[in-house]
Amino acid sequence: MQIEVLVAAFLTAHQHTFQPNTRLAYGYDLRLLSRAFPDLDAADLTTQHLRAFLHDTADLAPSTVARRQATLRSCFRWAYRNDLLLSNPTEKLEPITVPERDPRPLTEQQVEAILTAILTADRRNRLLFTLLYETGLRVGEALDLHIPDVLLNTVDGGALRVLGKGNKERLVPLIDAPRTVRLLRTTLKQLGSIGPLFRGDQKKGGHSADAVHRTTVFYHFERYVAAAQTKHPDVFAGEVAPITIHRLRHTYATLKLRAVVSLPALRKLMGHKNLQTTLRYTVTDLRELHERRRALILLAFVIRSLQIGRDTMIEQCDKLLRRMTRTSQKTEEQALLSREKGTPFTRRLSTKILEIIALSPPGTVEQQLFAYLPREEYQRM
Repeated sequence: MQIEVLVAAFLTAHQHTFQPNTRLAYGYDLRLLSRAFPDLDAADLTTQHLRAFLHDTADLAPSTVARRQATLRSCFRWAYRNDLLLSNPTEKLEPITVPERDPRPLTEQQVEAILTAILTADRRNRLLFTLLYETGLRVGEALDLHIPDVLLNTVDGGALRVLGKGNKERLVPLIDAPRTVRLLRTTLKQLGSIGPLFRGDQKKGGHSADAVHRTTVFYHFERYVAAAQTKHPDVFAGEVAPITIHRLRHTYATLKLRAVVSLPALRKLMGHKNLQTTLRYTVTDLRELHERRRALILLAFVIRSLQIGRDTMIEQCDKLLRRMTRTSQKTEEQALLSREKGTPFTRRLSTKILEIIALSPPGTVEQQLFAYLPREEYQRM
């Protein structure tokens, strides 16, 4: 049996069990395998062949290589269990470790800049990207929405009936998505009562019975991001990670956590299988808040140094550090002579302040700052 014949049989057998995007990705990976070994019979494929195939894609992201290996495992395990092959060549493949990536939320200003870049005439795209931002849906979940899945009401906005990973259905409330609700009401008047919510553009070859393709969505999002970055370079200054559409979902989760939504509730809203996935957002958010706290305290100390003078500020920092570390003044002075000779004032001050922050429980440094810096001024910073 040729590899392409095996691939076709595998995809046909799973046409009702795989999600459309899963089937698309599996088909792509398996066709690459077929093209890599065009003259080889499926029964003659060995673990070495598969290792060579995966090695050729080693320059791709680890997650992509891991997905391809998962595709191979799924296909050949199925073929072996159905007696199409005498052995399963994927059994001896070494597992691929995918490093965990922290969620990378955008700022609210960045998202608003992207949404503002959408032309008024692009109603479908405006609704789609606003919905992703205000509900945290995955792109695939949004594109799978049909008109009957939109359950609007006049009390709390209603909800969306979403089919997530593993064909698990959940209701996503729209009570905190006012712009989405407003856009949905306008859109539903134009679309009727059946069919996909997000349809292809008929003027560009799309069909009203088919949902818009993911690649089209990605293309438009990149277009809007580029326009926003050009118009608001200051908002995106320092942004080094690629701005992908999935980061709208990260932003939604982060904003919900800051609004004190519980982790179990957020897990249900996001459609996560387990709580550990949701917990990643708390780690990222706490790290960001900690960095912001450090910067605010540093700024407050610098302001104070301008009020009372540099030497006095350094002296106060030294006293505070000595109390925290229980170090005598004589020992500290000896260390200072060897460590700080010729060091610029700003570096000396920032080093001391960061030491103080590291030694202080949350809130204690702020309390000391309020003694000479008005609380309202600190909060404004």
